[in-house]
Amino acid sequence: MPSATVLLRRDKADADGRAPLRLRFRHRGHASTTLSLRLRAPVDAWDAERARVRGRSREARTINAALAAAEAEAHDVLLQFRAAYRPPIPADVRDAVANRLKLEGHDRATHEPDMVAYYREWIAEQKLKGAARAWSRRRAGLRSFLLFLEARGRGESLRWDELTTPFVRAYEAFLLRPKDEDGQGLMRSTASGKLKELRTLCRRAVADELIDRDPTAPLKLSEPRSERRTLSAEELEAVAEAGATDTRPSVRLAVDVFLFQYHAGGMRFGDAVTLPASAVVERPDGRTVVAYAQGKTGKVQAVLLPGAGAEIASRYLDDRGPDAGPRTELLFPLCDPARLGDPIRRAQQIGRANARVNKALKLAAKAAGVPGFSTHAARHSWASLKVADGADLRAIQRALGHATLAMTSRYMAELGVDILDLDAI
Repeated sequence: MPSATVLLRRDKADADGRAPLRLRFRHRGHASTTLSLRLRAPVDAWDAERARVRGRSREARTINAALAAAEAEAHDVLLQFRAAYRPPIPADVRDAVANRLKLEGHDRATHEPDMVAYYREWIAEQKLKGAARAWSRRRAGLRSFLLFLEARGRGESLRWDELTTPFVRAYEAFLLRPKDEDGQGLMRSTASGKLKELRTLCRRAVADELIDRDPTAPLKLSEPRSERRTLSAEELEAVAEAGATDTRPSVRLAVDVFLFQYHAGGMRFGDAVTLPASAVVERPDGRTVVAYAQGKTGKVQAVLLPGAGAEIASRYLDDRGPDAGPRTELLFPLCDPARLGDPIRRAQQIGRANARVNKALKLAAKAAGVPGFSTHAARHSWASLKVADGADLRAIQRALGHATLAMTSRYMAELGVDILDLDAI
């Protein structure tokens, strides 16, 4: 049943101990909303059970009379909605009550009532905090949600009371639509990640009292990870050959970056494309070492490059890379060094470079006659092949930058690699 109740916002009390009063409108299946009554009551004199001010003072009588009048108007509006067979959507009831109480320009909520605007506000907060990963992830989530609204002819706005569980299920179906419809469908794991972002947003809105309950709660979002792609030694050789013989500079550069990641102990793509040229040093014995701070963990890593990895690095340590344009202070000419100081711009640079390289790797995979793969497959492939060669798991843990050995064990299990536990024998 729809309801309208008086609410004292104790958390908004002023220095005099007086808090604002609001009418809260609720109806099952819709987000709740509130209406400012432009009244303040003393917190220490508030009777929460009766939703009235205790005492017989003139102020108490005045406030209580105003509250009774507001509740009566709200009750009358609800009856009119029922008589007209009109759905008592909280936001509509609120507006009707505000009109009756002559609260023109009323404060509809303590936060932005538009869900999309609230989403943008949340993203802006992440940017101010310098939380590059969260900012990038949530911005991508908003882009997907806006595409969904566009597909439904909704523009770029959505009221909170319209964000119902059926609406969220429709969004899930949109994310998982077959790729052959418009080429935009997502993997289950990717779609689940975007829905989890929406769930986090909704829980934040519940805490801010914009909605009573999380409309994403009934959805099951914990889906198994998609299969991690690994390349065999033969496939790596085929990709290397395809990159070396390809006449397109973008493909040659992409393959070089991918193979360098592999030979550098499964280096993350973000670390590879932001690696300073000065981080690659040739020792007196002729061996090449790359030393860098891992972007994700901050740990300093020093890796002795094998011959193939050192040969790739040497080509880019020359004045020019192979048909890739003028040298920069970075080993690979994929990012602008001047934009790497700011965490947000750094994330943007890495994301754009990743998209370009992955696109070129698809061409390389086709030329090599192997299934498609992305930059992260270099990390998976290195770990998988090293375990198959009998490498020590702790050495692999150090190279991958995992905090614990258990994390590395889980990672290898996801790759489908069987690890012999000698302690159990």
